[in-house]
Amino acid sequence: MVVTAGIKAADYKMDLNQYQDVKTVQCLGGTLVKAVAGVSPAVCVGGAAFTTHDVNYNNWLPTLTARYRVWKAWSIYGQFAEGSVIPPSNVFDVPGGNVLVPPKPTVARTYQGGTVLKFNRFTLDMDGYYVHFQNGYNSFTDALSNEPVYYPTGPSNTKGFEAEGNVALGHGLSLYANLSVGSAKYQTGPGIANGGLWVPNTPSNIEGLSLLWQHRNWDFGFTYKRVGQYYNDYGAINQAIKIDPFDLENAFLNYTIKNASHLRGTKIQLAFNNIADSHNIVGITPASTTPASYAANGGDLLNLLPGRSISLTVTGGWAPRR
Repeated sequence: MVVTAGIKAADYKMDLNQYQDVKTVQCLGGTLVKAVAGVSPAVCVGGAAFTTHDVNYNNWLPTLTARYRVWKAWSIYGQFAEGSVIPPSNVFDVPGGNVLVPPKPTVARTYQGGTVLKFNRFTLDMDGYYVHFQNGYNSFTDALSNEPVYYPTGPSNTKGFEAEGNVALGHGLSLYANLSVGSAKYQTGPGIANGGLWVPNTPSNIEGLSLLWQHRNWDFGFTYKRVGQYYNDYGAINQAIKIDPFDLENAFLNYTIKNASHLRGTKIQLAFNNIADSHNIVGITPASTTPASYAANGGDLLNLLPGRSISLTVTGGWAPRR
């Protein structure tokens, strides 16, 4: 058995100059002169040009990994690690820029265990995972000001199972497949209004299948991916907009000069993206965030899969001598 332990010191320093305005930081000791319709906009007269903030965020982040080789082609492992995310600078965007006690970084704790099988023509990797995220931040675009608004979310738990494997079929052909099934939901508990609801943009499952071929200077691949159902938020309302599953198919063909030519290393790449020309909805930005629940609106901004495309890329190599 091999056990590896470590600790990481994460330290971030943020220095900000926030200039006075009429909406967010507002007038810094000056006087607000209101707008006159059709004549002049609202302005700040006098006061400081900007206010300054400097803040340090730091964490000690431990890691621990254990691996045991059951026999020559089979091993099992377990991992624990912590990571951190610092608050966005937007937390200082308040009237006067007065934030006396800045929020602390949020910490994520990850637990993972799995197994690996490796043979001459076959490999398989499977694992289960659990991640606990502390109270983090999310954002939406305010429909009136067209500016991002950040708000704290409840703690969340992500858990699931994933597997991937590769089979060498012979004559340069191989088949690769992967699968991920899980959930990412806000933690239930007293005072947590969104407990049990899905974290935005976290699919319930993802599947992939690839057929790859390699022969001398040629490489070819066809990949298929399916992304399962997930949700978008509606302002600060979680799990409000359902995004249906969608599929995506891509292919590529590469030729690489490998012989004694002076152009050795040159690669010609031909890629075919979204072969089926799908235009599924992959995200929705609502036109309004004021109602209590989401309803489709003609002003909603729809994010669609990019249509079919073909690209040709040439990467040059020059090797006058061996």
